[in-house]
Amino acid sequence: MADHTQDESGIVPFLRSGPPPDCTTWEGWQQWQRQRGTFVAAPRLSLEQYAALSPRRRALNDLHRTATHVNMGLLETPMSARVTKLMRGRLRNNALNFEPGTRDGLMISGGGFLGKTETACAAAAAFTGSFCPARFPAPATCY
Repeated sequence: MADHTQDESGIVPFLRSGPPPDCTTWEGWQQWQRQRGTFVAAPRLSLEQYAALSPRRRALNDLHRTATHVNMGLLETPMSARVTKLMRGRLRNNALNFEPGTRDGLMISGGGFLGKTETACAAAAAFTGSFCPARFPAPATCY
């Protein structure tokens, strides 16, 4: 059996296997937190480097570039920075509030595809990653 190099193997590391994580469940949220920020963008190739690729590698490079465009990182804007700061403060205060009653919330409004969900999820994940290990000895007991 011939040895396969990474270039010729059937594994394409930049494609997700299976459905996206369901962030409405604890397991899905944990999976999303582990996977966030792990995507590696396609390398920039010169015309000569691209021409030197085999047809299969060229097709994989084109697919990787498409995946890179689809997975472009969310840019921080003054509004997203303000929402993140406010949300982290609310999460911290609510996590430390032991009195019964209503907790402070946050309404994020705006048009579609502006990054509201991604901003909120990133802020919640950052809070979970910093607060839970400090507060709870085992990750499973956080929440």
